[in-house]
Amino acid sequence: MPIEDRNGILYLRFQAEGAKVHMSTGLKATQRNRKKAEVIEINEREALTLERKFNIRRMENKTVAEAAPDFLKWLEAEHAETPGTIKAYTSGFNHCRLFFKDRVVSSIDSGDVEMFKVERSKLAKPATVVISLIVFSKFFAYCKKRHWCSENPADDVSRPSLSGSGRIRIINDDEEKQYLEAVADDQDLWDLAVIILNHGPRPNEVMHVRKEDVRLDLGQFAIQKGKTPSARRTVNLTPETLPIFERRINSASKWLFPRPKNPDQHIPLHTLQGRHRKLCDRTGIDFILYDLRHTFATRLLESGASVVVVAKLLGHVNLATVNKYLHPADAMMVDAMRVYSASRQLKLAS
Repeated sequence: MPIEDRNGILYLRFQAEGAKVHMSTGLKATQRNRKKAEVIEINEREALTLERKFNIRRMENKTVAEAAPDFLKWLEAEHAETPGTIKAYTSGFNHCRLFFKDRVVSSIDSGDVEMFKVERSKLAKPATVVISLIVFSKFFAYCKKRHWCSENPADDVSRPSLSGSGRIRIINDDEEKQYLEAVADDQDLWDLAVIILNHGPRPNEVMHVRKEDVRLDLGQFAIQKGKTPSARRTVNLTPETLPIFERRINSASKWLFPRPKNPDQHIPLHTLQGRHRKLCDRTGIDFILYDLRHTFATRLLESGASVVVVAKLLGHVNLATVNKYLHPADAMMVDAMRVYSASRQLKLAS
């Protein structure tokens, strides 16, 4: 049989034009993928015939993992003058690479990219998903030039709408209690949620905190890794988070959130995002980890903090950016108008 199931992966084994072919398709052994493997086999046979009879260059069967390093080098050269673009595209492409892993580039079709979009949308905002799809399209365009594929399946997939993406979810007190009770057995996820709710850092900023960034004697921790200079800031610990940092700083790793099986590295954020998503599906609470940051900002405003202070604690460079995180309750606006009206009446009466 030209298609074999080896440990759950489909392999091709056949002879054509005097050449023996034995290769992995990178496809899991399912009925749907078997049809894809048949297409790969046909293409491989045709490529061998063209090469042997007409000396036409055949397409290489590169996997996503094999093609990724060359593509990233091209990406850095292509956008050398805009480091921010390189960073955003690299981050977006890493999710594509993680999803497809050892899949042969030429075997990926628009249906596969659509599945990636659906799975990524469960964990990320529409704008983040759009970036992944944009850079994935660039990846296929690059692979076409290198003769690693003949089509760009990412171009056939619609991108999530960004209209209304500015809506932000705020967690109420009952939801917070329910969530923390449900996640009590997952220490990493519980600690991350409490830290964000108390201090408002971006989830990825917490993952990059090292033990050397924590000063328990001062009751502070520093966020050293940020996308702007203003994102690098020092944060005062609260009574709720102090025990978390005291417990975590005693580990052997240099990271506050080390990988259990590889303490030399920190836990990847997507790992905790996946565990969070499963817990939300189980409990019926619908929010993403980043919404805990929005919740912190809104609660800080409701406590009477100025917008300037909120911007500083969130690590924003200007006040315009922080406005989207702030959601004053109706009662706050009623109180503000009551105070304003009273001050006007006093002024008119004087």
